[in-house]
Parts: sequence; C-alpha cells; structure tokens
Amino acid sequence: MRNSILGVLESVGLADNALVVKIVFLLCVLTITITYYFAAKTLVDRIFRRFLQKTKGSFFPILGQSKTLHYLYVTTVIMVFRAVSELLFEPGDDLRRLIEIIARVLLLIFAALSIASFIDVLGRLARRNHKLDALPIQGFQQTFKLVITVITIVLIVSVLLGQSPGIVISGFGAMTAVLMLVFQSPIMGFVAGIQLSANNMLKVGDWLEMPKYNADGDVVEIGLTTVKVQNFDKTVTTIPTSALISDSFKNWRGMQESGGRRIKRQVCIDINTIRFINEEELHKMSGSRRLTQYLVAKSKEISEHNKEVSTEGLARFLDQRHLTNIGTFRAYIMAYLKQHPRIHKNMTIMVRQMAATAEGVPLEVYCFTNTTVWGEYEDIQSDIFDHIFAVAHIFGLRIFQAPSGYDWRYVAESTIKQREERVE
Repeated sequence: MRNSILGVLESVGLADNALVVKIVFLLCVLTITITYYFAAKTLVDRIFRRFLQKTKGSFFPILGQSKTLHYLYVTTVIMVFRAVSELLFEPGDDLRRLIEIIARVLLLIFAALSIASFIDVLGRLARRNHKLDALPIQGFQQTFKLVITVITIVLIVSVLLGQSPGIVISGFGAMTAVLMLVFQSPIMGFVAGIQLSANNMLKVGDWLEMPKYNADGDVVEIGLTTVKVQNFDKTVTTIPTSALISDSFKNWRGMQESGGRRIKRQVCIDINTIRFINEEELHKMSGSRRLTQYLVAKSKEISEHNKEVSTEGLARFLDQRHLTNIGTFRAYIMAYLKQHPRIHKNMTIMVRQMAATAEGVPLEVYCFTNTTVWGEYEDIQSDIFDHIFAVAHIFGLRIFQAPSGYDWRYVAESTIKQREERVE
C-alpha cells in the first residue's frame, strides 16, 4: 500500500516533498478508518444488535441493549487505525510514534469501557435471578469498575511515560497513604457490603428503618459507598454503606416473610369504673357466645373457692372471689380477637393488664394480623379498636381521657347553675 501511494505521488512529482507525503498518508489512514467505522457501525447497530434483542433468553437481549458492542467495535476501529498507520509510516517516523501512543491510550480506554459495560450486563442479569437477591450486586459492580479504572490509569501512565507498569506501580508506593485516604469510603463500603451479604442483613427490596438518617422505606440500591432508600413519602434517603455495620437499623423483612404484622396498643381504663359484676349483669352477659365459655369456667372456679369460705358478714365478702368487669372485658376482647377473621391464629394473641398509671389501668392488645400490607393492617387495627372503644361502656367501664377545655367549661357551668338554684 505504501509503495502504491508513493508511486502515485511520484507520477505527479510530489514524492520528494516529505510534508505532502505525510499529509497524504494521514488522509489515507483517516479515510480507511472512517470507512471501516461506518461499516462496523452498520453491521453491529443495525443488524447484529437487532438480532440479539430478538433472541430468546435473558443474556443476549440485555447484551444487545447495552453499549458493550459499541465500545467493542470502536476498539476494533482504533486497531485498524493503528494497523494502517504502521503500514504507511516508517518505524522511526515521529508521527507514527505519536499515532502509536494515541492508539494505545484509546485502546486501553475503550477496552476498559467495554469491560465496565459488560459488568453492567452481568449485573442486570444477576438482579433478575431471585437467588442472588441477598448479594449487594450494585456494590460488586462498582468495586470491579473501580479496580478496572485504577488498572487502566496505571497502564495509560506507563504508556505516556514509556515505562513498564511495574515501575509505575512502584512509584505509587510513596502515595499509598494518600491513596488509602482518597479511597477510604469505597474500601469501607466494599467491606460493609460483603458483611451485609454474608450475614444476610440487607438486600434490595427490604423495608429498612433507620431514624438516625430519617430513613423509613424500601431499599432500592445497595452501592459501593451508599445505600439508597425510597421513603414512603417518595423521598430518597442516602445512607453510607459502612453506617449499616457501625450503626443499628431495623429490617422489616422478617415481618414480611412471616405473613403477619404485630398489633401492640393500649387502652387506658378509668380506675374509678372498675368494680365487681352483679348477678343481673352476669345473667345478661352469659348469653354472649364470646363470653359463655369464660363465664361458665370462671363461675365454677369461683363457686368452688367460695364454698370453702366459712366467715360471715363483711369478712365473708372480702374472703370470697368475684368476677370483675375489667377481667370480663379482657376475656371478651381475647375471645373477639380469636374469632376475628383477619387475626393470625398461629401467632401470639394476648390481652394483658399493665401497671396502673396516672392515666388509669392500661389494657394492652397484643396480636398479629394475617397480612403485612400496610393499608390493610391499619384498617384491621382501626376496626378492632373501634369495637373496643364502643363496647367498653357495656361492661360499666370508661375509657380514660384527659379533660379538655369543654369539660372544664361544663363543670364551671354546672357549678354556677347549682349555685343559682340554691339562691332561688
């Protein structure tokens, strides 16, 4: 090729002009390279890429959608550019050495971009495999890309300096402390990602709650240095990956996998309304299907105990056992929960009396719904406590409520009215 071009230039009398010869050679190199580029682009983008996207399976369609093929054929264009220049320019030519350096640098850059793009392809493929959900795929991708970037930079510096990569790396020895400081966050994030994966502490899709960072939502990405959480108000919180190891957080995955979500809420009973149940009330309540079993068993137990009491009068009343309205109310709530269709029967169901406070005697409802869907859970919980608030007065109990301004005004008006009646 070189001799053919020189022959043409000699026929027109320009073969002796070194500058013209170099310009012509360079134009030939660019012409051949550009022609190859468009031919490769047509072949890859319009034919091969479309063929891959229509292929069955997961790998080839993802590969066809990525930029991996683009970077690969650009790499071959650079190789053609370099090969043609070697055919036309003499080995000792300065322009050839410059082209050689530029081509080697571009080859390293586009080779690194090709590998990085292929890593993204593998990452997308891995995220489709549910068996790999526990792995921080995004963190691994970023780690591999970081390693490739560092290696590429070392190789480019060695090409520009004309030294072997080993000499360049040894020159970085004095910069180790600086490099460790610069890459401190990526290193800590990478180690944290491995620990999170190995201990199955967190994965994409988990519901994470971390008040320190105002995070309460679904994990959408686990990266090398950060974890992205989409909160329930659709805002996004970014948490350092290393913080998930050093700080505490709550992962609701266990609740979601169990199929039940806990209800734990208290109802405070006015202590002044707690009393024994009389025979008339007991007779009326005995007709309830939810209380029949409790009342029969409890009445029998109390009756057998009271037979052994031999004292008389007030002492007999004090020594005997009696049914209380708060105990019966607690048993009613327990039976109500066991019969509720949306309460998980295979998990703990309990209604317990807590220590008395200034706000009364708390009755705590502790149970689990048979769904973990947030909206359904709130509806079930609200329905349960709607019923509890509405039925409490039937047992002669009053739910505690701190007096409001209306209550004080009512008391004042009543007092004034009584005084006026006395005056009259």
